[in-house]
Amino acid sequence: TMSFFKGLLQKKRIIRCQNCQQQLRIPINAKSALKVTCPKCRATFTVKFVNPLSELVKWDKKKTVKQNALSIYSVFEKLPKVTRIMIILFFVSLTMFISSFIANLSSPKSVETPAVYQEEGLNI
Repeated sequence: TMSFFKGLLQKKRIIRCQNCQQQLRIPINAKSALKVTCPKCRATFTVKFVNPLSELVKWDKKKTVKQNALSIYSVFEKLPKVTRIMIILFFVSLTMFISSFIANLSSPKSVETPAVYQEEGLNI
């Protein structure tokens, strides 16, 4: 029974054979490449699943800042519109939070003398 539940949890993806366009349902394995053989035409090819968001954070030390920025932008352009909007909203929110935090740190704090001490004429 445990293998039944494990089978339900395993995610699969439908791809097309590169040779005959037959639809194939294969398990998603993010850790390694998967060698697939089409049952219809017997063509073999390799499938590797890459999370497009992980491509956004790649930084090649051999490239210049401009080259890295352009490669990140090209990956960003290929993301679905909803994902791009979510990323933009995240960074706008993060920028607003950081700027308000910095403004709060840099603003001078006024310290008021409690009313009890003012009545007695004490200055602290």
